[in-house]
Amino acid sequence: MKVKFGENIVVNYDGILINDNYLIEFSRLWETRDFDGVLLWDWMLHITEKEWVNSTNIGDFNTAFFFAQDLFIKNKPLHIIDASTLQTIYIQQQKLHAKDAFLAKRSEAERPGVINVVDIFEDYNENDFELLKVELF
Repeated sequence: MKVKFGENIVVNYDGILINDNYLIEFSRLWETRDFDGVLLWDWMLHITEKEWVNSTNIGDFNTAFFFAQDLFIKNKPLHIIDASTLQTIYIQQQKLHAKDAFLAKRSEAERPGVINVVDIFEDYNENDFELLKVELF
């Protein structure tokens, strides 16, 4: 089985394969992180730090991620509590906006070649991103 999302993302029996060389194993799909007392999906935030992820292709990753979680639901660890998808995507969008702003300021003459993710996020920490203030129904 192999289901393709966008140009470079495939969900297969191993998990999510990106660019034919970056694999998120199905056993790791439910990893979360605490952000100001709210659980977020870790991979959806971690992936924003990859140079090949941007505002244009993040939707393909998000769709593949939730498709894979459904596909591998029988492998979900019993102790895992679901994270907030709403808050995860809100933080993800803030991180991508920060990345886009950095790249827009970066001129080819100033920094030719490879993008260093450390440079992109060196001026940011978790306090620079905020949760969405919303009352859930």
